[in-house]
Amino acid sequence: MLLVALKKFTDSVGTYPQGSHFRVSSSAYGRELIQKGLAAPDPSAPPQRVSPTPPALPRVAVPKRSPPPRPLRVRGASGLGDSLYLRPIIEHLVAENAESRPVHVMSDYPQVFDGVNATVLRFNKMQIDVIAHYASGKSRACTTQFQDMCIAAGVPTDLPLIIEWPVKNRELIERVERIADGRRIVLVHGGRPPMDRALDHMGMELLPRREEFQKTIDMLHQSGECLLVKVGKGKQLYPVTAELDLSDKTSVYDLMDLGRSCDGIVGQCSFVVPLAEVFVKPLLVVWAAKSLRSSHTFMRAITPEKILHRKSTSRYVIDNWNDQQIRGVVDAFLDF
Repeated sequence: MLLVALKKFTDSVGTYPQGSHFRVSSSAYGRELIQKGLAAPDPSAPPQRVSPTPPALPRVAVPKRSPPPRPLRVRGASGLGDSLYLRPIIEHLVAENAESRPVHVMSDYPQVFDGVNATVLRFNKMQIDVIAHYASGKSRACTTQFQDMCIAAGVPTDLPLIIEWPVKNRELIERVERIADGRRIVLVHGGRPPMDRALDHMGMELLPRREEFQKTIDMLHQSGECLLVKVGKGKQLYPVTAELDLSDKTSVYDLMDLGRSCDGIVGQCSFVVPLAEVFVKPLLVVWAAKSLRSSHTFMRAITPEKILHRKSTSRYVIDNWNDQQIRGVVDAFLDF
């Protein structure tokens, strides 16, 4: 039986001398043997279609993607007034860096920057590229606080201190206008902790005396030309009378709307200074004489000449002036 099987096998593949190769069919295994040189192709097998080897694709250099530019991080000081001063500077920096770097603003008052093509982050002092702060210019006699911020930020000192602001709460403004009934709308802010430092009482020397502050308000009220509207929030150190009290009743947006829509602002040295000046509104500030005589160099540097940027529309009285002096400035304020 073994011999019969062997004969059938040799008849099917052929017999060859020692050292020669077997002829194999075109199966996949056969082709593998042929490629390894262990067998010869069967001449009786039909020709096989061989796919041509595709040409190698040219190597194309893929350009490396550069990382996005690091944002320009900017801050001023931390208060509401500081953010009001900062906005025109941010608008300038955004225009300067429009094609190169996004601008990130550190501020706790993002509403102030509404409409500006910048990202507003919580106020912090980490990895800041531009510090638009006025502290380094306190000793300069020929600049205002806003100009000191411009110098620190590396922008022109003649940068306009202006904010373009569309009114958002039209209902609020219309309500105030109805109450005014044709009279001038004058915002009032006073009797509050200066620099918003109710806890450590820093800057308390900037708080004007109550009698002189109220005297100024009374002169405006007695003219019959003004609706006095009290604004602000937080602790009231002494009362200030006004016909309409919006204390602790307005958002930052509302305050901006009121600043944009009012006819003038009266107050202590505070955020109301830039609020009036960015909207080019007549301003009357009641200054504390004791701050000008302070033993602290920083406090003595907070003078009307340094703080008030718009000399044509911003006025002040000092709380040790007599009635005639105060009356003269109030009358000038009413002539706006």
